[in-house]
Amino acid sequence: MAIGNFSFSSLERGAMKNLGIPSAVTMYFTNSETGVHGFAVNYSSNVLPKIPSCNGINVYLGQSPDGKWLCFDLTAEYLENVFITLCYDLGEYVRGDMNELSCLKKIKKRFDLWRNMLKISKKELDPAIEQGYYGEMLFLSKAINAFGEERAIDSWAGPDKFSKDFTISGTWYEIKTIGSEAEKVTISSLNQLDDPEPGHLVIVSVERKTTESSSDTIVSILNRILEAIQNPEVKDKFIQKLFKVGISLAIVPKCSFNLKSMSYFKVDNAFPRLTVKDKKFNEIVDIKYSLYIGGLTRFKEDEKDALIA
Repeated sequence: MAIGNFSFSSLERGAMKNLGIPSAVTMYFTNSETGVHGFAVNYSSNVLPKIPSCNGINVYLGQSPDGKWLCFDLTAEYLENVFITLCYDLGEYVRGDMNELSCLKKIKKRFDLWRNMLKISKKELDPAIEQGYYGEMLFLSKAINAFGEERAIDSWAGPDKFSKDFTISGTWYEIKTIGSEAEKVTISSLNQLDDPEPGHLVIVSVERKTTESSSDTIVSILNRILEAIQNPEVKDKFIQKLFKVGISLAIVPKCSFNLKSMSYFKVDNAFPRLTVKDKKFNEIVDIKYSLYIGGLTRFKEDEKDALIA
């Protein structure tokens, strides 16, 4: 897969490719004579911040007739697409900085953030959880296009323990990801569709497959979102939110997905829902219910109308 118009498959062994990002340091994609893919930063300073290695990436110093090198070698092949995204992100973080020491400090600071994301707190997610987050990330991709990257990332409210998945400008979106054959959608708490303000129920229908197929995965869609976010501060915020919900970019996807449909339904006082007011007894502590999707047709709305805030 090519990210940022680059793929290691296009780089011969023993070759390097300049990222072409103006700064006080020169940065390259590298492919060693033995086929190890890497990222190298050419510098001249005698002072270099210590940068520890992390899961899947070995960091070390090198020297050649061309000068000193800060090297990042990929040691986990399955992280290749993440690694390319990381390299471009490091480059963009120092774009335009013509102070070499400042660039090196920024690279360390930025890599520290990525190191946290690559920690394997959960190497694998439960398939149902993986499917749920896949649907949320699909919606987030559309929200970025509709609202802009900063408003979209700020609107992702689930990591901050809000009852709705997304809240923005007086409206909200609850995302439900179901199998392609499902006829009903489960609402797991009263708060999910209960709000004085009108909102939207988004039903994402997917076909779930094994990762051997060529379908999309949670990791591939995360990479696309990271590539789409141009503002480093907004990217930081997104990474921190992923960290809050326990999603590491080092996870090994158990599933891949084919998107079948993405449907939007307007939720207001006419929508068939249960609310907190319907709970008459305090002894009842958990309520969930299911909606028959075929009966929701009259509440369906176009995506362009739903994504206005």
